[in-house]
Amino acid sequence: MLDRNAILEELWAIALLDNVVTEDEAVLLRTAEEQLAGFEELLDDVYLDHVVDFDEFLRLRRARKEILEYTLRKALDDGLITHDERQLLIRIIELLPLVR
Repeated sequence: MLDRNAILEELWAIALLDNVVTEDEAVLLRTAEEQLAGFEELLDDVYLDHVVDFDEFLRLRRARKEILEYTLRKALDDGLITHDERQLLIRIIELLPLVR
């Protein structure tokens, strides 16, 4: 399972593959960082008793969905998803289920 820092490191590595972080990538990276920080707080709350009940499971699932939707909206703010943004979004989609 991955934590917030591991995901952010991976996203930054993807953004830096072409040795340039575009403004669009920077916005997505900041957005991901903000959203994952909030998710980490939720995780701390959920795992406080070391048991995830069904309601907590649903809260986590809903939070993951909201992170993806919010990040996608940020990418679409300018009406265009660039190749660089697409690469980050794809990786976010792949990694979100692994966040613990």
